[in-house]
Amino acid sequence: MPVGDIGKPLGRGQYWAKRVLFASTGTSNATSWVVLAVALTGCWLLGHLLGGAGRVAPHWFYLPVIFAGVRFGPGAAFVTGVFAGVLAGPLMPLDVADGVPQTVPDWATRLAFFVLIGQVVAFLVARSHAELAEELRRLRLHEDLRRGLALDEFHLAYQPIVTLGTGEIVGAEALLRWTQPDGSSVCPSTFVPVAEDSGLIVPIGAWVLREACGQASAWSRSLPPERDFKISVNVSALQLADPDLPKHVQAALVESGLRPSVLTLEVTETALIVDIEQSVAALVALKAIGVGLAIDDFGTGQSSLAYAHRFPVDVIKVDQSFVARIETDTASAAITASVIGLAHGLGMQALAEGIETAGQLALLRSMGCDLGQGYYFDRPATPEALSERLALASVG
Repeated sequence: MPVGDIGKPLGRGQYWAKRVLFASTGTSNATSWVVLAVALTGCWLLGHLLGGAGRVAPHWFYLPVIFAGVRFGPGAAFVTGVFAGVLAGPLMPLDVADGVPQTVPDWATRLAFFVLIGQVVAFLVARSHAELAEELRRLRLHEDLRRGLALDEFHLAYQPIVTLGTGEIVGAEALLRWTQPDGSSVCPSTFVPVAEDSGLIVPIGAWVLREACGQASAWSRSLPPERDFKISVNVSALQLADPDLPKHVQAALVESGLRPSVLTLEVTETALIVDIEQSVAALVALKAIGVGLAIDDFGTGQSSLAYAHRFPVDVIKVDQSFVARIETDTASAAITASVIGLAHGLGMQALAEGIETAGQLALLRSMGCDLGQGYYFDRPATPEALSERLALASVG
């Protein structure tokens, strides 16, 4: 069976319908007109080869009519319907061998249906144009993601994590980046949702895990033994639901030679609350390996604090949407302080995301926040750039 989305198999009809729609709408106008002309001519020739309209009703003419309605709209659908009616009517005998023509009522009725069907299709497509355009965008992005994964177009950037008390770099978060062959970059907020919906996030996530563990292992070997440095890797909801995730994590650690305690896996609160029992079991299995665990975007999942203590995590990350407003919005400041207090009350550390100003840093320090990351400290950097910063810090 063709698989359009990893983890979400499509039936053959659905798969090929999407493929044909994807291909046809992706063509230029000139090419589409040529395809339309060839289709009409081919339909007329097919009718003659089959012996005429009396042998087999020429319903295949509906295909170019529908194509015109989808590709060009009601005007082109009308013209194509008329052409189809003429080709399947006056220009196609009832019996080719005997030269018997069709009656006017027969072909005129067929012409009217061709035009009607074309207009209906064009109307329905126009009503759902936005949905169709979004579907096509996602289909193209899905295809590009497959290609990107196969051709190694992805790379990782690393954003430093610091202790708010001293500013020392104690870790980094691995962030996925995608640069296409033409040099353009695709924003993660654009391609990650498509990767998650399609299931491609699973193989992409496995690659991120291996790559990050390999880089972290290299940093661990270059840093002084007493230097505590951790690498954080995001885990999607699909990965968390995969019973083989602990095996994949263990394999990445063994392959890279990285100590489990150096790796921290981050899971969003939204992913955790999909199935609480399953999430707890998955986290317990990962914790048994010896890796660290963090809840990302805490406070955005509309979850109850009643079960927060059930998650065996080490770090709770305060979402950047709250951090961005703590200087001006008392509610955001209160939520941030509550999350930090909750983390400490459960024996965890609190990490604030998206710190951009000295004022935010000062407030977070006053709230007792342990760790932070954001543009105030550094933007996501290449492995080489972060290696230089770590080397300088070690010398200092």
